[in-house]
Amino acid sequence: MIKILVINTEQSGVDMYRLTPHKYLNSEEFEVHFTPVLDNPPADLHKQLSEYDIVVFSRMLSKDSQKDWTKDLIKHLEKADVKVVLDYDDNWQLPKYHSLYKDYEKKGYRLRQVNAAKFADALTVSTPYLADKLKSYNKDITVVKNCVDYHEVQWMKYKTTSNKLRVAFIGAKDHVKDMQMIADELCKIGQLEDVELYYGGWAPGKENNEIASIMSCAGASNLFDVIPALTVNCYGQMYNHVDVCIAPLYKDEFTQCKSELKALEAGFMRCALIASNQVPFTYVCHEGNSTLCDGANGWYEAVKKYRDNRDLVVTHAQKLNKDVLEKYDILNEAKKREKLYKRLCGKQEQ
Repeated sequence: MIKILVINTEQSGVDMYRLTPHKYLNSEEFEVHFTPVLDNPPADLHKQLSEYDIVVFSRMLSKDSQKDWTKDLIKHLEKADVKVVLDYDDNWQLPKYHSLYKDYEKKGYRLRQVNAAKFADALTVSTPYLADKLKSYNKDITVVKNCVDYHEVQWMKYKTTSNKLRVAFIGAKDHVKDMQMIADELCKIGQLEDVELYYGGWAPGKENNEIASIMSCAGASNLFDVIPALTVNCYGQMYNHVDVCIAPLYKDEFTQCKSELKALEAGFMRCALIASNQVPFTYVCHEGNSTLCDGANGWYEAVKKYRDNRDLVVTHAQKLNKDVLEKYDILNEAKKREKLYKRLCGKQEQ
């Protein structure tokens, strides 16, 4: 029996997609425990950790905003003689345009992630592109794809209907740059008859309000509204009230290190998708199951095409759903973790 300790705060989508799925490891071979944090470690932490074979972290060892406990935790982990796995779902270096850039650098989160990657026995990542970027810090990397957890209630499908085409961007506040890229297209979309435009995930705040302003063309759109942000355990229900999702990404090293989550969620919930024609979306999206746009171009025409051909909305939604279900199964991805963890512990696959 391999004992695993997962440091999982369960407060973000990253935790939900990258750490919580450890519960699907084979219970006959793995005993998995979760704890929220190891920062400010007690003097005997190494004794507690020595009860485990593997400790899994997300991105960095220490997440304390006031003090970096990385060196202290490394001492305890080494003394406990456990294997350490770091999981990454995103670029460790934020671009200067990111709203969290200054705070991120001030608190040393970038360097914490680099140091953690170098120290770890192995890394797990969400995409091949991200794996390639992390190879300079650690050679032992396993790609474990993100998957919608179809056992969770929030992903139950009870699609509502509308005479209008409901188009939505469902995402966090950090997509201002992406929405600015297609601002002119959004203004044109907002003038289309029989189209409703929604921003799913709005909450009070500067960045969220800026996204809402861009999407509504500063209030000039025919019909725009926001869907207030829901918790990480509920937001999937937004997709039940949407026909087409848009997922623009401004192309740079940062965005190409992201995962194809928005395509997976839209596909799983049987929404058609209009996305940027780049990694990570091209891992699953193609002309047979979605519409891909280059840069700032084509978004208006894509929405207009779906508005004029509602059968195509259904066809693309069904095909994307099929591809997501076939290629992104949470139990299959759990087996990749199992294989890695067995190897780290010197146990051969049966």
